[in-house]
Amino acid sequence: MKTTGAPEILRRHPLGIVRRGVVLAVLVLLASGALPLAAVEVRTVAESQRREGPDFITEGSYLAAKGTEDDQTALAARIVQSLSTMEGIRYFSHRRNREMVLYSRCCTVDGPETRRRIPDFYDTAPGNSRHYLLEDSSFGECLYRAEYRETGSQVEMTAVNVSALKYGIFTGVSPEKMTLHLTVRDLGSDFLVHALIRAEIRWIPFAGDAVGDSISARLKALVAWFTEAYNESFKNGHL
Repeated sequence: MKTTGAPEILRRHPLGIVRRGVVLAVLVLLASGALPLAAVEVRTVAESQRREGPDFITEGSYLAAKGTEDDQTALAARIVQSLSTMEGIRYFSHRRNREMVLYSRCCTVDGPETRRRIPDFYDTAPGNSRHYLLEDSSFGECLYRAEYRETGSQVEMTAVNVSALKYGIFTGVSPEKMTLHLTVRDLGSDFLVHALIRAEIRWIPFAGDAVGDSISARLKALVAWFTEAYNESFKNGHL
């Protein structure tokens, strides 16, 4: 998508995907309560106004219904810090035109060198971090470093790829060049789940937008995983 002239509103898919531009989302202001839900818009800015930053940004904001209006920030924090439960989740691959397992392996590991699997753990300390190892259906084995924050009724996770994301024999994203932000805010009767991925995608011959499309599919799967994990926890009384 080329962006010229005045910023325009993206009214298509909730995941606004922009190549070689910058997405300015007033969604992030929701975290501070500065905007009501009805004010959510996603805008694009011409590339000439972009001084630095990634060439690929995709994001989405979703309301996930809760089973109670009680504050469940602690439950949300536990789910977000239990990424091993993403192991085996499925998604629809548009490239292969069928449903597939997204992560055949997903676990917390003891560090980037040894990469030994350890149990997920819950830590409320500000800025606590850990490493995850994922076996991705498109990108192969990937190591991520994640940090967590819990403030008031909001939980945040920021994850960065420690290893490269491979697309076949090619590198689609170099180490430390993709960042994923996940924010879950308890609104009372709903969770507001906002996910954002920024990446510097390397050009791959004949691949087109396949790498970006794959990254976007993972963002949507992440939101679906949180929603399903919460519903399962609530149903089983794990509050």
